[in-house]
Amino acid sequence: NALISEYDLKYGADADHLQVKRGSEGVERTKKLIDAAKYYSFYTLDVSDILNYAALWITDSATCEKIIQELIPSPSLRKDIFFYHRQKKTIGKQVYEFDDMQICRLLAKYWEALNYIEELITYIKQVRKGSPADIEISIDENPPEVGTFDTITSNAELLFLMEEIKRRKLAITHLAPNFGVEKCTDYRCPDGLEMLERRVATQVNMAGKYGFMLDCHSGDDLSKTTRRIFGSASRGMINFKVSPSLQQLYGKVLADIHPEIFSDWYKQTYEYTKKCAETGSSFAINALKYNQIYESKTPSPDHFFFLEYSFAIVGMRDEKGQFINRAKFYDVSDFFQNELNSRIDSFIYEIADDIFSYKK
Repeated sequence: NALISEYDLKYGADADHLQVKRGSEGVERTKKLIDAAKYYSFYTLDVSDILNYAALWITDSATCEKIIQELIPSPSLRKDIFFYHRQKKTIGKQVYEFDDMQICRLLAKYWEALNYIEELITYIKQVRKGSPADIEISIDENPPEVGTFDTITSNAELLFLMEEIKRRKLAITHLAPNFGVEKCTDYRCPDGLEMLERRVATQVNMAGKYGFMLDCHSGDDLSKTTRRIFGSASRGMINFKVSPSLQQLYGKVLADIHPEIFSDWYKQTYEYTKKCAETGSSFAINALKYNQIYESKTPSPDHFFFLEYSFAIVGMRDEKGQFINRAKFYDVSDFFQNELNSRIDSFIYEIADDIFSYKK
């Protein structure tokens, strides 16, 4: 809405997932999003796409050193940075001490992304004219060619990132590490829920020592058991984000109360998914195949392709940038709105109870 509005929106909450994409236009595109959301109070800068994931698997010191020399041409700056990160850190009973190879790998992974972050934070300050805002770095997602479970943020990696943010004096308030949480599924990492609980507890404690709050994104699809693990491990000191579930809940209420509107939405989503499949999208092809094999032909808001692609129909715009379908989603009865509000209340209260009230 902020992007297409002819007026500046005078307030806003979360400018969520402002992605920094690869290529020369990546940062400029993000700046346009910041311009549109300059009166918002929270900015999530997602640098997942530009991290050098392969750097953590470098085994040859000469290769790693060459990368760092290209990233940080100044010998004196390199010397100062390595000296800074070699210092022993003790958090609780755990002692962390990075050797040169570890520092080299982690700098190679994060250096370019943090340079962009630094540039964007300066830009946010400029467009907001110094007005304070919360800023989050998100590293919880990963490009398609990188496995989620291969990029889970270790305790040491999180510590290094926080130390480098501290060294650069970046005005970051929140961090979203990769806890191993995925969209559309409960926690399924092979390390199991026990290790998840240990990791969350340790990392929340570490972040607290450095003055950061950690975020868990994509919490919509986690089971009550997993949500309670996040709650007990973090002692409620975590920013637990849900968003897609609210639209999915809207679809379920719509199917119950206004089936004719839902049916039209379902058909449009099916046709859109088919077009994506015809252009070669393997995800769309598999989503439709899954629907044919495992799901009934009766339209349902729970069908996999609908869960994944229904958002596109809501967001479709015409050549002037105006929403095509948005109006009909607001043309609902008072009975529908009351039922939707009731179910949203129940959903939010349930999550809040799992995260903030659960005692192990």
